[in-house]
Amino acid sequence: IPFLKCFTYRQTWAFIAGKFFTDGVWWFYLFWAPAYFQDQFGYKASSGTGMMLIITLYAIVTFISIFGGYLPKLFVEQKGMNPYKGRMLAMLIFAFFPLFALFAQPLGQFSAWWPAIVIGLAGAGHQAWSANLYSTVGDMFPKSAVATITGIGGMAGGISSFMINTGAGVLFTYSENAKPAKPAMREFMEEFLRVGMYIDNVKKLTVHDVTLDGVVGEELIANHIGEIIKD
Repeated sequence: IPFLKCFTYRQTWAFIAGKFFTDGVWWFYLFWAPAYFQDQFGYKASSGTGMMLIITLYAIVTFISIFGGYLPKLFVEQKGMNPYKGRMLAMLIFAFFPLFALFAQPLGQFSAWWPAIVIGLAGAGHQAWSANLYSTVGDMFPKSAVATITGIGGMAGGISSFMINTGAGVLFTYSENAKPAKPAMREFMEEFLRVGMYIDNVKKLTVHDVTLDGVVGEELIANHIGEIIKD
């Protein structure tokens, strides 16, 4: 199949979409995991604990993703399922694994090892899903076109990975450089509230209350406000 003609098939675009919308997740974990353990828990990638956290994470990814490639075969040979249905069922199962990542931050309050395990499970689910996605190319195209379609999908995944990681870096930089509210504005609001409370209290005074040693009530109010501003 000529290269440009590959783009005329819906199956090509199905594989492109699968790679484009999922590869960025894996590269996000791969690129930002060391920085996450350092910023959140103080373990540098060069430290012993930092290295063990990363090794643990990717050991989980490696072993579970290998099993993920075997799972469709298990469904077909032992369950008697149709090969296509067996592969789709395996992909559905592993598509839920990235949801484990939602628990990484809450569990991190107990230990850095929990996020390493949870992110490892999420990454393993992605890699197992991706391994089965690659195998669908052989189901949809002749052998002579498998390498071409796989390369096209890999390019789409690379583009999305670049976009996600670049965007994440921009957001991290923005959050670090975001300036808090100016102290002068906070002081102004505090004084404004204090003046408001004093005025509210003064309004409740009687004529007898606001007359003291011949000072008229209005002057007394002005003196009170002046003292507040001076403070």
